[in-house]
Amino acid sequence: MADVNVKILRSFLALVEERSTIIAGRRLGIPQSRVRDHVSALERAVGKPLLKRRFPPNREETGRTQLTEEGHVFLPRAVEALRAYDRMFDEWSVQADPREHNRVVALALLEKVLSALKHDLSDEERERIDRLLD
Repeated sequence: MADVNVKILRSFLALVEERSTIIAGRRLGIPQSRVRDHVSALERAVGKPLLKRRFPPNREETGRTQLTEEGHVFLPRAVEALRAYDRMFDEWSVQADPREHNRVVALALLEKVLSALKHDLSDEERERIDRLLD
């Protein structure tokens, strides 16, 4: 069984979303080298490359990291695992009101569906969804 922790999965998802180790590292508050180490550890654990890394032709251009075919298969699983982890702790904080529990469950399902759909869409469609969710 692979030894992958939540921090490694969060680094992978941040890199997928930001498409840059620098920006992903800033978002997570860790050095970009740690993001690279986390993703490399995840790829070793999975046994397959999850990302294609294309270096930009100049310093002004960023965001060239993309998912491989294996990465597209793995991504929804990583999202689901992190959502389950987050729900595990969120549900402990839910008050006794059953309506609040139903709201938490409904939001978790909606996030899972949107996340799965988001990765099958074009960059333009993903940006539109992101704007709607903000």
